[in-house]
Amino acid sequence: MPKKNTPSATFPNKDTPGFSPCRVHNLDGKINCDRCVGEWQAVTGAKVSVTAAHVVGRFACMICRKRRKKCDGKRPECGSCSAGGRTCVYKGNETGDMTELEERLKELETRLQEYQKSGAVVRRKRRPQPTLMMDGFSLDLTAARAHLIRHWSHFGLCLTVQRTKALQMGDVTVVHPGLLQAAQLAGSIMYLAHHDRLEPHPLEYLQVRRAEDTMDPSIADSDPVTALQIHQLMAKFYFYKLEWGKAREEVMKAAHVAIKHDRHLVPPMGPIPDNNCLAKHACNREEEELAVLCQLLLLDQIQAFTFHQPLLFPDRCYEELKAIVPYRDSLSIDTYILFARALGIGEFYESFNISRTLPNIRTACAEEIRLWYDRYANLIRSSNERIAYTKMRMQALSVSALAGATRDLMNSMMLAFGTLVNLYALTAHTIEARQRLMKLVLRVMSITQSLTPEDFVQLDNTNGVVWMVVIHVLLREQARADRLLSENDLSGMVELAVGTGASLDKNMPVFQLHAGLRQFQRSGADGIWSTLSEFDKQNTALFLLKLEREV
Repeated sequence: MPKKNTPSATFPNKDTPGFSPCRVHNLDGKINCDRCVGEWQAVTGAKVSVTAAHVVGRFACMICRKRRKKCDGKRPECGSCSAGGRTCVYKGNETGDMTELEERLKELETRLQEYQKSGAVVRRKRRPQPTLMMDGFSLDLTAARAHLIRHWSHFGLCLTVQRTKALQMGDVTVVHPGLLQAAQLAGSIMYLAHHDRLEPHPLEYLQVRRAEDTMDPSIADSDPVTALQIHQLMAKFYFYKLEWGKAREEVMKAAHVAIKHDRHLVPPMGPIPDNNCLAKHACNREEEELAVLCQLLLLDQIQAFTFHQPLLFPDRCYEELKAIVPYRDSLSIDTYILFARALGIGEFYESFNISRTLPNIRTACAEEIRLWYDRYANLIRSSNERIAYTKMRMQALSVSALAGATRDLMNSMMLAFGTLVNLYALTAHTIEARQRLMKLVLRVMSITQSLTPEDFVQLDNTNGVVWMVVIHVLLREQARADRLLSENDLSGMVELAVGTGASLDKNMPVFQLHAGLRQFQRSGADGIWSTLSEFDKQNTALFLLKLEREV
């Protein structure tokens, strides 16, 4: 009588871990069921030779399966069906899937060959470390200098005539290396945007590190003006990159340098300087320092208004800025452009503050109304006077300088018109007041319609806020039953303002001015500059008009 559980060379016993002997097997000991094959492979890792029926079940065509014949599994026809003249059919859509994959592979190979022939794939070569972050890793500074000088008003970098001519001739030794690196860094943003290259440049981090390394802390002690210029350019770079925290930090560093080294737009001449002393020193000082301080005051006001933060520069700097107004005739046109822009943005933001503090005549005392009206009337007078003076400076320009400087002067004029529109909108509750307001709006839209593609390169993005004010006035007029202009004319002017924002976005797309104007257009004509009710606003407006006629 044979012993039970006798181990075999080809079949394990029941004591093998994880495996139980199969009761359905041939007498020769070969494993024949699928379950045993899997368990045996899992336990021993051995390769088990399966029967021909198992191969047929997995790889055979439908004809060979029915005939229980050996099938080689060739596609699209196996050898057995091809020899017998039968139609070979595989299970499911396997044949169709394989054909589709082959066609896709051929298509990709064709596209790859065309891509290689077009020269789009270029083997990277080792190049010298670039000194300028420009498109194509170019080391030629000629095009870069021309681009930076052309857009100098955007950067606010106003140099003396001698240094400007030296830079145009290619002599970069006339400026500090840190100033050169910061200018190239800020200029690269304009250059890439101008050439529709909006993605970050691969060498941007390297260029930032180079600019920071050349910024020696001792520069502020030896040459505060150069330190202010570097901080101003770095702030512009971070503003264009929408890195607001770093931009505000650079403005704060510049304010620290100005306060520490006692830099003034008007130098102190004693406790109370008279007008003659003020005129002499305000207009004869080094214009580089005056220009960079004006540009920093512009950035300081923009960051304060945008993020509802306090001003970083002391109040005496803004008082000195206003004190230069009577002596602006002696300023060069380049310095005056930066001075007028800093003064204009301050008055424009002041008009918003005046609008928000509109007094209620039913609750405000007479002194409060008088003080508010003095601010209101003085700002209107100042804006009108600045528009007239800017026109005079534009007419005095030579024909050769008219093309570039006129576009830069257009920024300050647009800000002055925006200030007047914002203020006159407070009293636009009678036919006479509405007509006066619409005349200003038409002048703004006339300037907007006359802009050319070359003008958008020089315009500043602060003009977008002016167009927002105009859109608000147009929408409010469009909602009236007794509108002064037709609905088509009003809608056309709104679309013109929104479309102009799209054109300006092409030169500085990071600000997304067009999207902001479009969203502002859809928000309607709700009053956003005053918390008074419509009844109180009308009564206050009528009182202000009466007070204006008396004055």
